[in-house]
Amino acid sequence: MMPKKNDSKALKLIDKKTTKHRPGAVYQVKISLSGAPVPIWRRLVLSADIPLCVVHEIFQVAMGWWNFHLYDFEANSRHFGNLETADGDNRIEDDMKFTLQDLVAQSGDSFVYVYDFGDGWRHQVVLEDVIYPEPKTEMVACCVVGRRACPPEDVGGIGGYAEFLDIIEDPQNEERIERIEWAGGDFDPNSFDIRGVNLRLLELSEAVRELTAATLT
Repeated sequence: MMPKKNDSKALKLIDKKTTKHRPGAVYQVKISLSGAPVPIWRRLVLSADIPLCVVHEIFQVAMGWWNFHLYDFEANSRHFGNLETADGDNRIEDDMKFTLQDLVAQSGDSFVYVYDFGDGWRHQVVLEDVIYPEPKTEMVACCVVGRRACPPEDVGGIGGYAEFLDIIEDPQNEERIERIEWAGGDFDPNSFDIRGVNLRLLELSEAVRELTAATLT
């Protein structure tokens, strides 16, 4: 079932701020995995006017998730996600119709990004700065810095990941080798490949530009 329309809100900032940024605004945001046993975060710069459905793809790449599961954005008691997978949830609004600057507008503003409703990975996203680069960048997003690896998919949420780390960091644990092999064979919780992330974000930027061009023609 489609969510009820609310045209009076559709073109306004969700927090009722009245000023949109001028074209070309770029946000610096920090996305952190809430409740993680060790701090796991990324600092990104990305266009303020990109749709939330693309923001989802950026967060997946930046954090290191595999995009296997459902997701949503939570801001001011409203939820935004993919209507095709909403499965009758009337709370969900179409994330193709809202942009990043509809959720946050000023430094310090924040929202929540949730991935995998089973494991319940909640990410706190904070707007740190608004930038107007010269010349205007064509990259949809890039990662400035980050810390630590993303947990393996389906590890069992925050509690499951804490248990997983206890096992793989204990050379005497009988399950250690089995768990490492399950996670791909070479899992290092302290690693973060920023170059690999930015290469994938570059590919995503090119795909978004091609899709935009095809839509306009």
